[in-house]
Amino acid sequence: MNLEDVDHIDKAQPLVRKKVYLPNDKMPERDPDDFRYTDLIGYLVIDEVHGELGEITHVQEMPQQFIATVDFNGKELMFPLNDDLMLGIDSEDQVLEVDLPEGLVELYKEI
Repeated sequence: MNLEDVDHIDKAQPLVRKKVYLPNDKMPERDPDDFRYTDLIGYLVIDEVHGELGEITHVQEMPQQFIATVDFNGKELMFPLNDDLMLGIDSEDQVLEVDLPEGLVELYKEI
């Protein structure tokens, strides 16, 4: 990768470990089968026990896993995105079916 005006290691050093952002219109075209957790933003989350929880508003990459944030009755409900909790993804209807751990949703009801 080349950056305009960065033509020497001394100019590049302050940029080490910094995030680089690229506008969506400059992103390379993705394979239609290339799934990313951030694709779930806007999806409705339906829990096996509690039913409709809300819409995913944010997906954050953490060191060990991705975390989804759902607008749950005006509160931010957060849960890990992993194969153990995710039962199904309906891309056409934008629905994520989950089986969240017992007690997790109740914690957010009490706050």
